[in-house]
Amino acid sequence: MSYCLNPDCPRPGQNPPEALVCQACGSDLVLQNRYRPLRPLGQGGFGRTFLAVDEDKPSKPKCVVKQFLPMEMDAQSYAKASELFQREALRLDELGHHEQIPKLYAYFEQEQRQYIIQEFIDGNNLARELQLYGPYNEAKALQLLKDLVPVLEFVHDHHVIHRDVKPENVIRSGVNGKLYLVDFGAAKFAPSTSMSNLRTIISSAGFTAPEQMVGKAEFVSDLYSLGVTCVHLMTGRPPLELYDMSQDGWVWQDYVAEPVSPVLAQILNRLLERATRKRYQSAAEVRQDLEALSQGNRLGTPSRLQPSSAPTASKLVLNFPQRQKNTTASQVKAPTWECVCTLGPYSNWITAVASVEALGGGTLIAAAGKDGILRLWQLSGQEHLTVTTLWSYTYTAPVMALQFTPDGQSVVAGCEDRTLRLWEVGKGKITQTLGGMFAKHSSPICAIAVSPNGRLVASGSEDKTIRIWELSSGKCLCTLTGHSSHVRGLSFTPDGFLLVSGGWDNTLVIWEAGNGRSLRTIAEPFRFGDNGFNAVVVSPDSQWIATGNENRLIHLWDFNKGERVHSFPEQKTAVSALAFAPRGNILVSGNQDGLIQTWDMVLRQQRDTLKGHSKQVTSLAFTPDGNFLISGSRDNSIRIWRHP
Repeated sequence: MSYCLNPDCPRPGQNPPEALVCQACGSDLVLQNRYRPLRPLGQGGFGRTFLAVDEDKPSKPKCVVKQFLPMEMDAQSYAKASELFQREALRLDELGHHEQIPKLYAYFEQEQRQYIIQEFIDGNNLARELQLYGPYNEAKALQLLKDLVPVLEFVHDHHVIHRDVKPENVIRSGVNGKLYLVDFGAAKFAPSTSMSNLRTIISSAGFTAPEQMVGKAEFVSDLYSLGVTCVHLMTGRPPLELYDMSQDGWVWQDYVAEPVSPVLAQILNRLLERATRKRYQSAAEVRQDLEALSQGNRLGTPSRLQPSSAPTASKLVLNFPQRQKNTTASQVKAPTWECVCTLGPYSNWITAVASVEALGGGTLIAAAGKDGILRLWQLSGQEHLTVTTLWSYTYTAPVMALQFTPDGQSVVAGCEDRTLRLWEVGKGKITQTLGGMFAKHSSPICAIAVSPNGRLVASGSEDKTIRIWELSSGKCLCTLTGHSSHVRGLSFTPDGFLLVSGGWDNTLVIWEAGNGRSLRTIAEPFRFGDNGFNAVVVSPDSQWIATGNENRLIHLWDFNKGERVHSFPEQKTAVSALAFAPRGNILVSGNQDGLIQTWDMVLRQQRDTLKGHSKQVTSLAFTPDGNFLISGSRDNSIRIWRHP
């Protein structure tokens, strides 16, 4: 897709890949007739960043577009912010020839807005890495210092203070594994060793040195931030929790999983000295001590700090063991998913499960099946999980697919009688039926998807069509025809502008949700005996489409390019269900043989196998916090799995 950079555009993400002007507002889509934005990456106080492609090069490499778009501020603050943005381009131009700093490609103004174009580092920042893999051990922390200290030494040798060293601004490349220091928007040029005139305050909670908080940033301020970054990654705790005001000292060693060697603790504690004179005075000093540590020699300057299954019931309460603090790796068994609750067995197999955050706290989960009964529960608690049955409703036809509205007020179900039904959560009764005598599908509904804003619902049917409905009015807005067989999977993009469908004809189609226009068709090579896609899900960042196949394969597709980029190992049986974890780091699949498998989206490999169901897994849904996974099966039961 092409993304419009006009901040006032009503539909910025609804443009075809080759469009030159935005269909919604008429703005140019390609910057400098060269850089085409694809999707947003993030937004800060001074502007927005986008993933883009450089169409001037034959390979169309990816790049990053940074748009200056500050929040509302007075004229003086706006001028200062504009100066910082221009200064970032200047710093990148000076520093970008280092192999661990993104290169500057261009800086220009277009339509009275400033833009920076820079190298795209395809990987995770260290904050994301902490979420995915947990706290660092000593070896990984030491390697972090060895990788980043020379980069800071290079930056400081060019008389630049970064002023915003933190996990979010360090990216590990997924291509070569190197660490890259990014975001020089806060960087300050220091023409002399006197820092008394540097009064601009740039800060990130907990990572900023004390002297920088009062506008007196020095080169050693970056070293302090590096030390805080390191202990944060080793403990997983916010920096403000690692400093004890009553003791006026750092207590990070109380929170590491294994004791840290005295020598590394000495280096870290000296980086963390609040008094600048007691801190390392240069990155070169830190590098020398790291080299001495690797060679087993004494460090240069001593630190002043010393290292220091239950049956279904109206209410189920499940107690989980508390995790102990400061246990060593040898004492801790590798965490795995565990089934903490089984609901059922019921009179027929479960076809669909869904979850949503409850208004009063906790999580609502719903399940339905071939018996036509819709059931609703509320989950509350973490270490002490409570499962409360709220109500059940018996309908005349089997329910084949269901999903909550985003506000948690209703459950939308696609039924075998070709209609869509809405149940009001608070009352447990049907409040609306979509699909009257002349509007309903001509065959049973196989899949549904509710848009993130709750305005639209899409239904896919065995009649090979997709219908887009307006929930408020119950009207069918359009009928989409693009598949030659059953439509088995539907998924909206997180922004709600696009809809992805997958069918038994081995094709994926990307549609504009608002008008039903087909933007792209992706065809999977057909093999004899295949029945195509059983499940289709879009990742939370809109980067990937995952498909589960009747031919026992799980594929990942690049959303922007429409190309298959990875296939997980072939399964023993057909893949019948898929779900992305809320953070997008895990993909979960359910198979025809009853197995559930988790897949690491970064390493692209299997992590866990969940055994418990005896027959096909029909549906999977994560709770909004990602701590629990709900699974439905043809063994007539629902299982609740707890994240390790």
